[in-house]
Amino acid sequence: TATAGNVTGISFAGSAPTSGTHSVANNTLNTLSSTSTTGTVAGIASSGSGVNISGHAIYGLSCNGSTSGVTNGIMVTGGTNVGVFKNKIYDLTTSGAFTTTPGVNGIVLSGSSTSVTANVFNNLIGDLKAPAANSTDAIRGISVTATGTSSNYNISYNTVSLSASSTGANFGTSGLFHAASTTATTATLTLRNN
Repeated sequence: TATAGNVTGISFAGSAPTSGTHSVANNTLNTLSSTSTTGTVAGIASSGSGVNISGHAIYGLSCNGSTSGVTNGIMVTGGTNVGVFKNKIYDLTTSGAFTTTPGVNGIVLSGSSTSVTANVFNNLIGDLKAPAANSTDAIRGISVTATGTSSNYNISYNTVSLSASSTGANFGTSGLFHAASTTATTATLTLRNN
């Protein structure tokens, strides 16, 4: 538990290997927390290229987040050729009365890297909570906020179950969020069989 700042279970920022891919696999990440009102808690944070993030159990993550804090199961902020698959992400909580969007993400794909190909498949996401949130999009199962040109986000065969509630007046959730662009090759989304 951190009393200030950010908490991350695994952070990966490597360059693409000469051949093959980096593998961050089969770990259990639980009971990570921050009492900071602005801190970010993440099970896995990756900005590296040529990486597969797979087979993890990520649960019991929480932050206060009453100002702008956020709890993320898996956070991909850059890199090219990224795979996120066969992960089980659950019991994530941001407990503060935040108004920002969002406060909890099962998986978030963000950043402005160009020529990204991200394949996100066969993940199980559920039990995401924001019990005091006053935000119209407080929780996102899978969030694609990336803005990179010539990038492709392929999201398929994932299961997202949301049944959260909040004491906040303006509470809402999204199973999947995608920041659309008027440019066809900017963060192109292929979404099927979720």
